[in-house]
Amino acid sequence: MLFGGKKICELEDWSHIDYVCLKAKTDGIYNAIYYLDGHQEFEKTLTVSDMDFINFTRCIGCYGVAEKMIGDSDAMDRFYIRINISNKQQETKIIDYLMQRKSLSIEQQEILKYFCNMDGNIKSTDYKPLYYCGFSKENQSTNYESVRFYFKTFETEAKTCYEYINYCERCLRICNDPTFQIVKRMVLDKKIDLRCIGIEISDTCSVKIKYYLSETNAANSIKNTLLELRKYPRYSRQADKLLKSMQKMPTLHCNLLQISDGYDEKSGNINMYLESQMRDRKKYYSMREGLILRDIGGISFLVDIHEKHYYDLKNLFSVNETGKIIIKYIMENGVCTLEAVVSNLRSVIKNYHAEMYPVIYEDCQMFIEQLRMYGYLQEEI
Repeated sequence: MLFGGKKICELEDWSHIDYVCLKAKTDGIYNAIYYLDGHQEFEKTLTVSDMDFINFTRCIGCYGVAEKMIGDSDAMDRFYIRINISNKQQETKIIDYLMQRKSLSIEQQEILKYFCNMDGNIKSTDYKPLYYCGFSKENQSTNYESVRFYFKTFETEAKTCYEYINYCERCLRICNDPTFQIVKRMVLDKKIDLRCIGIEISDTCSVKIKYYLSETNAANSIKNTLLELRKYPRYSRQADKLLKSMQKMPTLHCNLLQISDGYDEKSGNINMYLESQMRDRKKYYSMREGLILRDIGGISFLVDIHEKHYYDLKNLFSVNETGKIIIKYIMENGVCTLEAVVSNLRSVIKNYHAEMYPVIYEDCQMFIEQLRMYGYLQEEI
């Protein structure tokens, strides 16, 4: 166990923590923390493989935000990126990148393809289903121990939750999964929502399927979901352990569970994801419409093309090379956070090391505040 419930409740800087996870297995409960890009633990533990993956997803235009899961073993590098895939080419490149050191069995190929094709069978108004992926490996190794892909099963309309269940049921491998049948029953009874499905591919020929469940309302809470799972022998002991753990952490909120079969297929695992009820609202920024970067006499200026006398050098806002990188990034991404700006700037700095992060963060924070004060940058509600 990483640390106890009291220590978890004392965690600070939740703006850079995605979740604290309690992993209930047959032999006990294990803790893990998912640190978002920007947290000092994220920075301290970044490996070359992590940075390579960040830079790759940036290069193909689908990077969202990265996070590291730090759990029971300091020797493991567990790294994930939320991605925004808008076309098949990006999806193929992501999968090829993560699988370049692995040879897939026929079953693994079929399962992966089946989930990737969800949007061809279920009408979607958003990005491609694959929205989160990553790997697990030993810190000093370049070879992945396992690769994980996560496919969203939520949309703006509640009815699509049932459509995803029906789609999954048409695949024999998924339909024969005892855990899927439990999930199906609970979804159809409107006791939970299915948020996403993950698949874990290791060095073996098997595929581990993970189901992420969220509460539908106050009456169908995570606590009630655990009480329901307690009825099933493969999950009863794990659900009991998590119910007892919830009582020790009243300041934390849980609205997400993950259930999956153990590798022995006789027992199951339950992961409970906790977040602070006092989490600060993250700020999002965008550039005001009509602004462009223009080179005038070898100096870069931020100008408003709607301003009649924008060429008046006395009133122009000049920016250095770092400022240009920040402004271009915000313009290209439309809406972004301070952490995203810092992450992008870090990726272009040669010989970057973790000790530089606080300085980069403070400089970016000051520059963004300056842009906001001049009215060039606006905070999104």
